[in-house]
Amino acid sequence: MPSNESERLNTLNKYEILDSEPEQAFDDLVALASYICETPISTISLVDVDRQWFKASLGLTEQETRRDVSFCQHTIQSDGIMVVPDALEDSRFKDSPLVTGGQKVRFYAGVPLIAPNGMAVGALCVKDTRPRELTEAQMDALKRLANQVVGQLELRKQNLALEQQTLTLEDQANIQKELLCHAEQAEEDTKKAFLSLAESEERFRAFAENASDIFLMRDIDGNILYSNQAASSILGYAPEELLLMSVQDLRIWPDVCGVSSPFASPENGQTTTFEGLLRRKDGDVISAEVKVSKVDLQGTPMFFVIARDQTEQLRSIEEMRKGEERFNLVCQATNDVVWDLNIVTGEAWLSPNQSMVLATDKTGATATKDQWVDAIHPDDTERITESLHTALSTGASTWQEEYRLAKADGTYADVLDRAFVIVDDNGAPTRMIGAAMDVTNRKQSEQDRLDRDRADRANLAKSEFLSRMSHELRTPLNSILGFAQLLEMYQPTDQQKECVGRILTGGKHLLGLINEVLDLSRIESGNMEISREAVKLVHVVDEAISLTQPLAMGKSVTVVTDPSADLNLFARADRQRLLQVVINLISNGVKYNREGGFVHVGFSTTDAGTVNIVVRDTGPGIDQELAHRVFMPFDRLGIEQTQQIEGTGLGLALCKSMVEAMHGQITFTSEIGSGTVFKVELELAKEPEIEVGHIVAAHSVHPSTATRLVYIEDNESNVALMASLIESRPQWTLDVAMSGRAGLQTIFDNPPNLVLLDLDLPDISGYDVLLQLRANPEFANLPILIVSADATPDRIARLLAAGASGFVTKPFKIRDLLNDIAYLLSVETDYAA
Repeated sequence: MPSNESERLNTLNKYEILDSEPEQAFDDLVALASYICETPISTISLVDVDRQWFKASLGLTEQETRRDVSFCQHTIQSDGIMVVPDALEDSRFKDSPLVTGGQKVRFYAGVPLIAPNGMAVGALCVKDTRPRELTEAQMDALKRLANQVVGQLELRKQNLALEQQTLTLEDQANIQKELLCHAEQAEEDTKKAFLSLAESEERFRAFAENASDIFLMRDIDGNILYSNQAASSILGYAPEELLLMSVQDLRIWPDVCGVSSPFASPENGQTTTFEGLLRRKDGDVISAEVKVSKVDLQGTPMFFVIARDQTEQLRSIEEMRKGEERFNLVCQATNDVVWDLNIVTGEAWLSPNQSMVLATDKTGATATKDQWVDAIHPDDTERITESLHTALSTGASTWQEEYRLAKADGTYADVLDRAFVIVDDNGAPTRMIGAAMDVTNRKQSEQDRLDRDRADRANLAKSEFLSRMSHELRTPLNSILGFAQLLEMYQPTDQQKECVGRILTGGKHLLGLINEVLDLSRIESGNMEISREAVKLVHVVDEAISLTQPLAMGKSVTVVTDPSADLNLFARADRQRLLQVVINLISNGVKYNREGGFVHVGFSTTDAGTVNIVVRDTGPGIDQELAHRVFMPFDRLGIEQTQQIEGTGLGLALCKSMVEAMHGQITFTSEIGSGTVFKVELELAKEPEIEVGHIVAAHSVHPSTATRLVYIEDNESNVALMASLIESRPQWTLDVAMSGRAGLQTIFDNPPNLVLLDLDLPDISGYDVLLQLRANPEFANLPILIVSADATPDRIARLLAAGASGFVTKPFKIRDLLNDIAYLLSVETDYAA
């Protein structure tokens, strides 16, 4: 139990919410939590003495469960969000009936609901029946939703308080009735005097005629025997008309329960009082308090009726009630604290919602100027007091400042305080009336916007850095890998072949790292293009196995497929990205396997209408304590410290990001000594009616006449490499220009058959060279092949849209480059060399 359990339960009970009816505001919040966190179950759980009760839930039929087996029992004792990735692996919950029973909870995440006094009354929870993790964005959203739940609890409590205030107005009405009781006593005295005046009619008439209330005297049959002047004035009847009427003709109807008739005859000496409605001669109805008293006049029962017109009084009370209600609603709607400061006495009145800002839990209160100053943040106190003193001493009519003010929970709210000054006839300030607005959320939103802007700038800087890093690394790699490929083509000795192989292996490893870093950056920024289409799994798996076969043979590991797999299964995915994922999983299964081990690859459908690709190895397995680090970028789980196995630690992070970008998920299980199983789950797709292949045939062109190429490049190593390549084609000649303007001049002076164009040039960019050539009708069909290390998808698309014939990424494969050149020369149109 928490150390503050008694105080915590007291805080919960003050909300008066346990066992209450469902409310739409809370139902919407749990639905939003499930939607954001992609979970089937979500609850607002309030932790009572021995149970957790659900104010709102999604995906559950139970209204409450035992506290001792709940997850929330632990959440309310945590400092922040509590995440249980797999309940079966957590000693606290693995035996809980919530895990082993009907709910079958495997994943749980909960944020404590912290009341303003710091007490955790419950938790906003999301659950799933499968192990999983939340993204940082989802966890942040869950925390914000928890704040909204607490806000709803506070708003609900305030509404209850407002209802209580309404009752207070009724109390005020009762006070007025008490005052009327005093008046009744006075009237009783008047009645006694009235009776005594029966012996002196002149004295009686003088009293009655001067009264402001209606005075009537009737007999036992209700006939009016006497009426005063007020009766005629209020009811609109002439005195002689009233003497011809019965009290029933005045249609006095009871307006309160418990009085069957306004003319019920009281006992002698007693008075019957009721609220009634009197109809005037003109048809208008007035509200009145009616008193009927019985007396005996010389043995004859007589009844005195005294009616006091309360129409205007009740109307004023109702207007006051509406005005107060309207004022309170305005304060609540604007979240402003209205205050009235008496400058002379230092006393202040605060509106009912002052507890939202000022450090008090009272509802509508008086305070002093010193209390207000004490509530100001110490760093703001001197500035604000000096500002207020200046405003009052200089005769300013208005005052405005922004500062921090203590709240009841000990935190500070950012407040925008505005006021106007009231002066006396001599111009001396006597009062200040103002409104303090809580602008904490606005300032936080502004700070969030600034943080987002900084993050966007940081992401842009990171992207620019990665692009520049890619270019700077690819450029020398182009020479390294290019010349190494040339050496391979010139029949090297065995020793030379081994050295060249090491150069190529190291260069390709570095190139792979560059590509993985760029891919990860694109995924994080949302710029990786994913095309989801029907992909035949057997083709992807077969190609991945074929590409990883040399690695498997070198490690003496056998890669096999499931012979029972459905060869006609299709998944909705990006084929290239899915191939990249499967290659990575098989490569890992091979690299971290034992010698003579196996990697099993299979695929099948699931009951959920999805497809699974399963890669199972016979390696050493992964320690469960390291499981949460498997998909973290650059984390190799310490394997680099004990074994010489190549890797960057980016592969599985990329796999997870790409699978999720394809609307799938990747999971794994592992057992020490037995191996690891990775499972990729994707949406099942229907077999397309026509499966179209994308095959570009390689061209080997040997034109009968000489073919001239121009290479615009400022890097001497790249120029030397390209010159060596072109020398292998006797019919091709190469002219080199080391800048953009020099290249344009070379082309204008002697138009070539094809241009090889770098983008990063010392004077003008390669993009500008491309635009100038395409703007000239003479070179509209000139083949222009971009050869650059700036290989971002946006850059390539922009260049192709501007008229580039193709794009080759540095470092390039020699045979691919030569084939691309040959292909462009073969499709050359009527352009004249």
